[in-house]
Amino acid sequence: MNPFRTSRRLDERGAVSVEFYWAATLIMGLGLLGSDVTSYARTRLRIDQVSGSLANNVSTYQQLYASDITDLYTLGQQTAGDIDVTHVAGSPKPTPPGGTYTGGATVITGITNPNGTTLIAWRQWTGDSSFMTSGLGLDLGTVGGAPTLPDGYAVPAGSSVVAVELFSNVKPWVLSMMSTSSTVLRSTTLFQPRAALLSQITPGNRP
Repeated sequence: MNPFRTSRRLDERGAVSVEFYWAATLIMGLGLLGSDVTSYARTRLRIDQVSGSLANNVSTYQQLYASDITDLYTLGQQTAGDIDVTHVAGSPKPTPPGGTYTGGATVITGITNPNGTTLIAWRQWTGDSSFMTSGLGLDLGTVGGAPTLPDGYAVPAGSSVVAVELFSNVKPWVLSMMSTSSTVLRSTTLFQPRAALLSQITPGNRP
């Protein structure tokens, strides 16, 4: 038996094994990355749906009470499910399942134009305060000032709009192995109130 031929066959088998290992690892990695992308897209769609649903709910009120806003926060989080839109990052979850929240925020803003001048009449928010900065939760402007609305939207004179903004820290499972940073997902929906201007929030509970 030729020892040189035997050694060459062993080398070839070893090379094939190494190539198969790297190919399998690459395919598995791409599969997991694809799962992350799919999960990201679904989360994005879900946040958009919750934002639209909340804005639609607000638009049906004839008068808003402080207790209504609290109820809307609760409704938004229930609709979002395990996507955090109302909690401080790192705060503990109830057990089970336990763990900590990733962090999110819900911002509801009333914008009015009663006489030709558009102003931010009020704003209510809950969740992680890190989102209440310029470029995020304060992107529309400050209370009492003129708003900066998406796509240059202008509020018609004698009417108003309600803006609902959702923010959530999302940390993909696969990519989190390479980085500790999170991605901020946001969604903004504008709705015109159907029955009233909703120019203010009445303190206390709904009678």
